[in-house]
Amino acid sequence: MAAAVGPFACVFVLGLAAVVSGCGKMPRESSSLPPPPRTRVRTATRPAPTAERRVSSARRAQIQQVKAYERAYKGFVYHADPLRVAQTEAFEDRPGYVIARVPVRHFLCDLTPRERSGAIKAFYDKAAARLRGERPIRMTVAEASEETRVHHVFAHVRNGVVILTAEGVRRPPCR
Repeated sequence: MAAAVGPFACVFVLGLAAVVSGCGKMPRESSSLPPPPRTRVRTATRPAPTAERRVSSARRAQIQQVKAYERAYKGFVYHADPLRVAQTEAFEDRPGYVIARVPVRHFLCDLTPRERSGAIKAFYDKAAARLRGERPIRMTVAEASEETRVHHVFAHVRNGVVILTAEGVRRPPCR
């Protein structure tokens, strides 16, 4: 019957015999040893090392300025009389510059040019006060829209002086 068994069958039988006999295992004497005792090792938890960061005075001033602008913009009152600002935009690359977006119908139809100028000045003064007078801000008043591009500019404010543009002065037919 051994002649009828092929070479692969012999290898299989030999492999099976090796596994059953425990070939490749450790001697029985070492396996009868008890496992080593478990010790509880505690690692000390210490706070992560804090490297003292040195910040230049120019960078510190810039950080304080950014924080001041963030405080100012968070404190703006939107959709309130007299200007009813719908949104404000500030730019990192142009510190001190603000675009205040106002609803066109209210700004042009409900307010006279003198009232528009006074409302812009009041909003500008509140914004400058919130910035704590660290730097004079420049403000542009434009129409509120979903687009980022400014199409219609109604006024510019520089150092507290309000200058209405031709579009800011006009009185369109309002219904």
